[in-house]
Amino acid sequence: MAIVFFKSSTPSPDRKEYLAMIHARSEFTFTVHAPLAAAFPLFGPEGERPWAGPDWDPQFLYPIPARDVEGAVFRIRRGHRDALWVNTVFDIQAGHAAYVSVIDKKIATRVDVQLTAIDPQTTSVHVMYERTSLDASAEAEVGEMARTDPQMGREWKKSISDCLARG
Repeated sequence: MAIVFFKSSTPSPDRKEYLAMIHARSEFTFTVHAPLAAAFPLFGPEGERPWAGPDWDPQFLYPIPARDVEGAVFRIRRGHRDALWVNTVFDIQAGHAAYVSVIDKKIATRVDVQLTAIDPQTTSVHVMYERTSLDASAEAEVGEMARTDPQMGREWKKSISDCLARG
């Protein structure tokens, strides 16, 4: 687990004051008891549906019909939150998926997922989140997300294990 915070100031284009923004990075790693070829599809927006819970309901803008492909664009709405996601990498051969999202026009997020075969039946999953506040009102939330992101490793491992056990 790694958590790194950066705070920078940038000039506001229409004012002479400076806007302070938070940038945070967090990481976690866990193992999945499945071959890489079986584990990788679980990290696409459609592939997450069986394990990510009822709040994970991607509404695809591209492609239609929905498919887990590089370049996919989709929206996730959770309560009052609205996030626009773009799948920037979806490389099954390399075991690499990456996403960029913007939540409520206030938080930009980059997610990088790297899967590596440990042996024919076990896969290591490394997840990295980078978040940047786009609005001063989101600074505390970005910091809190960075502190809690690493806990998702245990949750994801259990949810994925349960999903794989269901078949």
